Amino acid sequence: MAEEVTNIQDKSFLNKMMRRIVFINMLCSPVFVIAYLFFGKILYKLCMYGGIKKRGTKLGLCMLFFIVYFILYIIKIKRIVFVFAN
Repeated sequence: MAEEVTNIQDKSFLNKMMRRIVFINMLCSPVFVIAYLFFGKILYKLCMYGGIKKRGTKLGLCMLFFIVYFILYIIKIKRIVFVFAN
């Protein structure tokens, strides 16, 4: 009987390329870029003028956004790994 032969290296290469594509798509999304620019502006003003009471909440919200975005990235990567594993 003929057995199905798969090349492990090809699957890992495709897996790695799909992870890169997802990473670049998420990194270049307009929502992430706008949030990153907003975070940079608030951080710049904090460093220049101080005022943690005024800017601390906005910085905390930006950090929360980045953490949620990172979790979503990990979930998408796990889906890709699961698809290529089967």
